[in-house]
Amino acid sequence: MTAEDLRDRVRAKETESLRSALGNTALAVPWAAAIVGLVVFAPEPLADAVPEVPLSTWRTLVLFPVVLCCFGLFERGWNGTRDWYDWQRAHSVRLAVDRRPEHAALLIPPLEDHLSALRAVRGHRQVMWRRARWVVIPVGLVVAIAIWGVQVEEPDGTMRDVPAAPYVVVLVLIAIAVVGAALPRWRRWQAGATAEKWSRDPAYAAALDRLAADPVDVRAADIPTLRVRFVRPSPAAYKVRTVSATRNVFGWPPEEIAYLRLFDNHARIRSFLRGAWREFGYVHILRGSGSVSPAEVAQARSGNAIRTLFATSPRTFRAALAACPTEPLPPGRRRLTGITNTAERVHDPAGSYPVRALLCHGSFWQSAVDMLLARVGFVVVDLSGYLPANTGTQFELQRVIDRFPLTGVVLLCDESADRTFLRAQIHYHWTRMAAGSPNAGVGERTVLVAITGAGRDADRALMAQLLERRRGRA
Repeated sequence: MTAEDLRDRVRAKETESLRSALGNTALAVPWAAAIVGLVVFAPEPLADAVPEVPLSTWRTLVLFPVVLCCFGLFERGWNGTRDWYDWQRAHSVRLAVDRRPEHAALLIPPLEDHLSALRAVRGHRQVMWRRARWVVIPVGLVVAIAIWGVQVEEPDGTMRDVPAAPYVVVLVLIAIAVVGAALPRWRRWQAGATAEKWSRDPAYAAALDRLAADPVDVRAADIPTLRVRFVRPSPAAYKVRTVSATRNVFGWPPEEIAYLRLFDNHARIRSFLRGAWREFGYVHILRGSGSVSPAEVAQARSGNAIRTLFATSPRTFRAALAACPTEPLPPGRRRLTGITNTAERVHDPAGSYPVRALLCHGSFWQSAVDMLLARVGFVVVDLSGYLPANTGTQFELQRVIDRFPLTGVVLLCDESADRTFLRAQIHYHWTRMAAGSPNAGVGERTVLVAITGAGRDADRALMAQLLERRRGRA
């Protein structure tokens, strides 16, 4: 049903774009004809009708309506071109879906608003260039002063040269300040790019096989019906306590939570860190290269310790987990570093547990996901900003379906998410459930997709619902 909904959407988009493109093209023809008529045919008849006005004057006078017609032609031409482009995209998608209807969920893109949260936070490179481009203004003014100097007008109307040095000094200081503001982002960008290059270099990977050979397209014999339930957790007051080594904010033993998401969706991971999830237990996150600091890169380069920067095998992964702090953090405000691309300021009124952020080599991160799923009690998969091109998130979602009970899983999305699109993605991977999955069998299964952003109390309500689901009472 969800794939058919997406097919209906792309067919409707194709029809709508074609109708609009034809309409704008048809309206552009009269504007073009009006321009040609005014320029070529109008001046002579007007000059014959009013001989007192010379022909050259009539040719000048028709320029005003010609300009107005040009604006109309440009508007219709621009809209028509955009509509033809939209039709071509929808048409190509529709043809691809007709050829491979079983892959409709991976071929039809979501609505535009689906990516609004992802675009809200820019990476280091975009921020650096946005700040650095303001250097052009003071530098340009310095060049102008060097060429023309600085002059002021006297009361008698004469121009007098004034010393340009103070102006140059101020402009140079402004340029230095702008460069100084962009420099930290540049260093972070360079560190992330270096870590990404190392992560893809097989020279720094462990010479070990994967944890186990993956079955080749062996699907579960009995795949139950899946109900995708979108929920909006309502903020509710709960009796909370300060977290400790043995009791979380609800007074229960601390949980082990895996948080999986798009590596480049920094907006969502920051929102997740500001929420209440860290009050319930230890959150495990696989770090992206953008979270690597210049200090970590410098330390890895010193003494040729690049291999120790990444977890490259089960042994080094377990060692990295064992090195993570276990002592709960007291109530208060703090900065969380080494998790996302910048430090995140959070407020934990009841305290929290430290985040276990692990940096894995590109050759090992899939095995690291499997190891995490075998260790945790809850899995949170954040699908905010997800696209079919995000193959890493595809792998994680499929792995969760194949290896983790659905009662301990919650999916997240933001307010602007395309729910029809996400429902189709979830059903697509559900129908490819691997043999031996704990979710196989008969009956109906329900997966929760929580619409986040309502605050800490809503996160607590959602976690309480998950705990009840796992305990079999909901």
